Amino acid sequence: MHALVRIPELATEGTFESRIELEYVTSNRSFKLEQGLSSVNLAQSTDSYCRNDKFWETKDPLVRRTSESIRGSSRDVGEFLSRAFVWVRDNVRLREPQPKRLGAAHAIHELKGDCDELSDLFIALCRAANIPSRRVVGLFYHGHMTAPRPYDWHAWAEVQMSGDVWIPFDPALNFFAAISDRHLPRCCMGRRSDYPLRRLTWRSQPEKSPTLNDDDVESITVLPG
Repeated sequence: MHALVRIPELATEGTFESRIELEYVTSNRSFKLEQGLSSVNLAQSTDSYCRNDKFWETKDPLVRRTSESIRGSSRDVGEFLSRAFVWVRDNVRLREPQPKRLGAAHAIHELKGDCDELSDLFIALCRAANIPSRRVVGLFYHGHMTAPRPYDWHAWAEVQMSGDVWIPFDPALNFFAAISDRHLPRCCMGRRSDYPLRRLTWRSQPEKSPTLNDDDVESITVLPG
């Protein structure tokens, strides 16, 4: 999404407020992996969603050996995804969210991480097996607006089955080929491992530098229905 805000004139020390309203309609969904698996080839895919990248270190020796081991014991893509998902979920200890993203190699060597590391590791294991995958960044709603923090930033993975069909996987919250109505996606990334921030650019030269305004979790409201 792109937004362009035009301000005809802003006086010295003047301020303005921009507001963007989005409405999400979410649902609980689960997917059958049997559909579309025949189009994914473990040995032949050269998709850009399979390449090594920052946070998805498919060339890390331990990441590659683990992926090859899972792949060697899997009869097809569906079984590989199941085994890789269980491996990440059962071997990497989930910790409280951290301010810094550390990536797949850190997760597999330290065997701990938050949702970023678990999803990054699952993506790296898939990519090392030539299965196109990408990361989704969004929010997770805890179910009640009266909580001290009803929303938290969250990340999960998606695997491409065929064409434009992407199947969600959330090893941190144990959603296998499924998504809940509490997941609110904000952006997907696969060709790049990082994600863009909303940036405020000034043509004048104010005394104070503009501030990135990316953490708007507290301003979200749940609509009934």
